[in-house]
Amino acid sequence: MPRYRLLTLTALILTVLTLAFAASPTEGHELHARVTSDWKAVQVRDANGELVTRFTIRKWRRWAQENFAALPFTPIEVAGQELGAERFDIISAASVSPDGERVIVAVNTYVVATTITVVGLLDLEERSFRVVDELVWGDPAEITWEPNGRLVAYTVGTARANGDGLRVDDTHGHSVVASLDGEALLTELQGSKLLGGDAPPEFWIPQMRNPEWLDASTLSFASNHPTDEGEIIQWILRLENDGAGELVVVDS
Repeated sequence: MPRYRLLTLTALILTVLTLAFAASPTEGHELHARVTSDWKAVQVRDANGELVTRFTIRKWRRWAQENFAALPFTPIEVAGQELGAERFDIISAASVSPDGERVIVAVNTYVVATTITVVGLLDLEERSFRVVDELVWGDPAEITWEPNGRLVAYTVGTARANGDGLRVDDTHGHSVVASLDGEALLTELQGSKLLGGDAPPEFWIPQMRNPEWLDASTLSFASNHPTDEGEIIQWILRLENDGAGELVVVDS
């Protein structure tokens, strides 16, 4: 299978931040995460509406100022602008893990028509924050956890279109397991009967969407058809424990 072309161009080193929490998670209560309307905080509440924790951009900036300079991190340069972690000032998405112990949080910045995102994990038991070791060049959406809560998948929107990519992260190892873009899908379609002998297009918006875990290591999702407008292709991504993966087209 073709190797996935990563949508990320730089890496963040695994870090830990001790946070101040409003309360500890309540056992037996389903938790829900919601980003505030100003995109500056995420609130986690239990089924009764009680606040469990609140993570804000101010806390993120404090972490950046106090910890980031000491890490072997090369600032991102976009169109001649050097961006440090303190420039990430928007919380765009959040989702609670199935066991209610962790919350995935997307913190991003927008510069020169480019969204760049840090994906982090709040651990409600350990009261810590850790980042996945690679940035996302785009905006995560449609976050979905596998049933055991180790892997999390999400689509990646860009200035060009929603669903330009899809990524799977290992939340225990804080690393990227798989990252797909339109080129990876087209490579897999080469020679497929779904193309009907047509040459792959030079320009294609895949609009990957509807990620859904079939089990703890198998993810299904959909995309546009590259040559037949209006048609949808179904895909299966099978992941192994060693990080290897197999991308399969589901015949219609």
